Amino acid sequence: MIWKPSAQSTGCDRARVAQANPIRLAIERLGLPLVRFRKLNGILSALVMQIEDGGDSPEVNKLLLDALRAAIRHQVGEEQGAAALRAIDVFEQAEAERWELVRAGHTPPRVVTPRECIEELVYEGHHLMRAGKTTAACDRWLEAWEIVKGLARPELRTVEAFDQAYGLAHDRTSDWVVELSLELWNAGLDDPAYHEHRVRIAREFLALFPDPEPDVMLG
Repeated sequence: MIWKPSAQSTGCDRARVAQANPIRLAIERLGLPLVRFRKLNGILSALVMQIEDGGDSPEVNKLLLDALRAAIRHQVGEEQGAAALRAIDVFEQAEAERWELVRAGHTPPRVVTPRECIEELVYEGHHLMRAGKTTAACDRWLEAWEIVKGLARPELRTVEAFDQAYGLAHDRTSDWVVELSLELWNAGLDDPAYHEHRVRIAREFLALFPDPEPDVMLG
């Protein structure tokens, strides 16, 4: 019997949707004017709508991914769009592995990896920040930082080495930790406890990653 995907909803799969977050962040970081950004984000949103409650088709998803790749190359070219294109490749590989399990008659196991937890928390923090919810965004990023601390190893002496070890190329740890440090200052104006977090994070960061990187400044 030839396997066919079902159109029936299987319920919201937040973790599966979160796997597309690095693509969205990479697109946002292209810094395109709003009208051009919407052209890329519209295709990605169509893909997310396909997968968010199940009942989707790998054929439809592949067409949308190919369309998004083509749109990125059209908007910014291969070199400037490299990070977004890599994010698409990572997402597509994870989806391919999932569909293989489905075709074999197995319900794909949903084990959220620490990397996925970090990416989801960072993504949520960015959205909360854009909504003006500074303290809530800081809380998400502080949760992500606790996961980083649990994963850090003595041989990973730079944050870049950490990112390479855990596949965090699309959400550079240094980027959001620097942003966290800045926003903790703002949050601390209303609640001094966030100033204490800011000092703590700086100390922990330097202890975990003792080899300096010139573009990372906390304080």
